[in-house]
Amino acid sequence: MRSVALAADGGPNVGLGHLGRSAALAQAFRELGARPVFVDVPASCRFWVRSLGFDLAALSSRRWDILAADSYRFSPQDWQRLRRQSRNLLAFDDLGTCRAPADWILNGHVYARGLRFSAGPAAGLLLGPKFLPLRQEYWSPSLRRRISPRIRRLLITLGGGICEALTETVIKAAQQALPQAEIHVAIGMLAPKPASVAATAVVWHRGLMSLRPLLESCDAAVTAGGQTIYELAFTGTPAAVVERGPDQKGNVLGMAEAGTVLLAGKAAAPGLAVHLRAALRRIDRDPALRARMSESGRGLIDGHGALRVARLVLGQSPRRP
Repeated sequence: MRSVALAADGGPNVGLGHLGRSAALAQAFRELGARPVFVDVPASCRFWVRSLGFDLAALSSRRWDILAADSYRFSPQDWQRLRRQSRNLLAFDDLGTCRAPADWILNGHVYARGLRFSAGPAAGLLLGPKFLPLRQEYWSPSLRRRISPRIRRLLITLGGGICEALTETVIKAAQQALPQAEIHVAIGMLAPKPASVAATAVVWHRGLMSLRPLLESCDAAVTAGGQTIYELAFTGTPAAVVERGPDQKGNVLGMAEAGTVLLAGKAAAPGLAVHLRAALRRIDRDPALRARMSESGRGLIDGHGALRVARLVLGQSPRRP
């Protein structure tokens, strides 16, 4: 049985995006008969990893057949250490700037083929939504969405980290733009509720292991530009998107160009509430637009990216002595 280690960043200020897509890969490796283990997991995230049924270990506990690494914070020394501990190294590279001595580079984002990658010429490139890793609950097909005349249920989901002020701004803007809608707010297990809106008329969901049932039950969403933007596309959920940081710019612009989302602006912009209200009103009052956004998303993401990656890496990766 091939041993697979997954080293991913996570925590209150980082969120669960890196761990989430690493978990998707881990599930695919497990499905194909390998033994995935998460290594050096931050203390705040260990319960979440264990709840998915994965074991924890130290990176240094053995030399791994395959190691998948996902962090913006790894230094050149970190990458060399990961290389020494693995026979085959896969690196997530969202920006094309990773200089890891990797056998495989993975970027499943919609903008991936427009980047020039800094990795060595020997690295295999797994690029684009075909390789976007979604967790196992997204491997079964999504049903065609029924488009309602107006938005009845709106989901707000802005990532797994701490973003109290932004969540508060988005809730207030949504309530003003969609007074008829029932508003659901999903926050990560590491994120507190914003104190000033905790008692308002919204439905809170904290630490959900899967967003899919909630995505499929809501008519539209407000999201950030991280991993959830692709889960929304898979379920055909139209969305207004807030860019939380520069690393999300490619996702936000790429998905807007693909027709799956409307842009609402940057989180730090002073006019965010105004632009978000306008985007939500447009989505609300145009069911034909929502239908087009839904079909565009469903056509872009099929949910099988993690399995494609795992098959390639298990079947074709060069084993180093």
